Amino acid sequence: MKKIFIALTLVGALTLTAACGSGSTGSTEAPAAEEQKQEVPTELTYTVLSTERTKELTSFQTASDGKEYLVLTVEAVNNTEQDKALPYNTFYFKFKNADGVELTQTMNTRDDSFKSGELAPGDRVQGTVVYEVAEGTGGKLIVTNAIFQTIEEIEVQ
Repeated sequence: MKKIFIALTLVGALTLTAACGSGSTGSTEAPAAEEQKQEVPTELTYTVLSTERTKELTSFQTASDGKEYLVLTVEAVNNTEQDKALPYNTFYFKFKNADGVELTQTMNTRDDSFKSGELAPGDRVQGTVVYEVAEGTGGKLIVTNAIFQTIEEIEVQ
């Protein structure tokens, strides 16, 4: 009796597994690379207008030993010809030092800090972004869009 019960249980389990596994008719292949690729908008262009190096941002913000603040004045321009305002944001910037390490932005309390908002066609906005870097070093300012896709990399010395 015990052997019959075990045999029936095994047959039932195998039947259930086969029935569940055979109902799939869809493809499990990944979409082609062309289908996965998203278009990265390039309507805004960015330029580093100037660089400044300083040990002190404010009387309350002093760079660590062996480091300095790299203050980048950045300009964004809306190059669209259609009536379409585009977002800009200080969080669209990242900095990668010469060693390839991504640095977080230093809290920028300066009056000329890069702000956030929408930029009308043909308009431009300027502001500063700040990073604490090893003295005398450069890297790349990486500009992203609203979904954090890289749209531009700008070499900074």
